[in-house]
Amino acid sequence: MIKFFRKTRQYLLSEGKTIAYFKYSIGEIALVVVGILIALQINNWNEEKKQSNTELKILEAMKENLISDIQDMETNLAIYSNGLTSTVEILGWYSTSSYDKDSLRYYFGHLRDHAFFIETTSAYENLKTIGFEIITNDSLKKNIMHIYGKKYQLIENLESARSDFVYSQLYPQLRENLITYSMDGAYPLNISDLKRNHRFYETLKFNAGDLYLLIDHYRTIKGEVESLVKQIEAQLKERK
Repeated sequence: MIKFFRKTRQYLLSEGKTIAYFKYSIGEIALVVVGILIALQINNWNEEKKQSNTELKILEAMKENLISDIQDMETNLAIYSNGLTSTVEILGWYSTSSYDKDSLRYYFGHLRDHAFFIETTSAYENLKTIGFEIITNDSLKKNIMHIYGKKYQLIENLESARSDFVYSQLYPQLRENLITYSMDGAYPLNISDLKRNHRFYETLKFNAGDLYLLIDHYRTIKGEVESLVKQIEAQLKERK
């Protein structure tokens, strides 16, 4: 093609057709420019296609990560809820004169229930490395950053505070006042002394409030994560 253009220019010059030569040269330049623009457009399209595929892969992986997180939250909610129920039942026992050994054995045994949220963040860490701008939906991008940057941090802070309380106050009281003899139960060293133990009672009151607050936040955040999963699914369906 280049040889053809060169021969054409040489022919025009040899024939003394200067004006035609310049017109032809301008046309040739324009043709080259158009070719470059087309090549750039194709390159941009390929790059956009590549970024789009990367975005979809990240969203697919993130959806799976979030579903795993929801399952972990559900497990922890069951543990925390059981711990709260057990605490409330023991607190109720303080205001009664009865003692149902079998049921209270179960509740005493589950006062020590504790859990940790272990989030799956591989897709989010990958997104941070690539850059948040790859997420084209601004609302989705905002919600992703909100969940991982704020809500998961809130859970971590709450569970860190709870761990401090559990290991420094709750567990020492349980070890001091209860005998654990199986995975499903425990009973007081001295039922009469425990009934008069104000410190044990106040520790359980704090435990109930702490668990109630943690469960409330867990349920709220779990609902927000479920909404994010639905938003990601909608985005994936729209783009495929």
